[in-house]
Amino acid sequence: MDELTMQLRNRVAEARRQLDEARLSGDDYLVDIQLAVLQELARVARENGVELPEGDTDGSVRAQTSAA
Repeated sequence: MDELTMQLRNRVAEARRQLDEARLSGDDYLVDIQLAVLQELARVARENGVELPEGDTDGSVRAQTSAA
């Protein structure tokens, strides 16, 4: 795994952790921020040909938000 892939996956994992915390605490503003971070990371990954694990893509982030 190259450095970019590793960094993106680490950043996605951290953003997802923070998103979960924000949802649990009811902090809607932080939820929005973390969703934007995840969408940006998904964009960077796409533009660089990096595949993220299933569930870490732009569309699934939106789908999970709608279900929450």
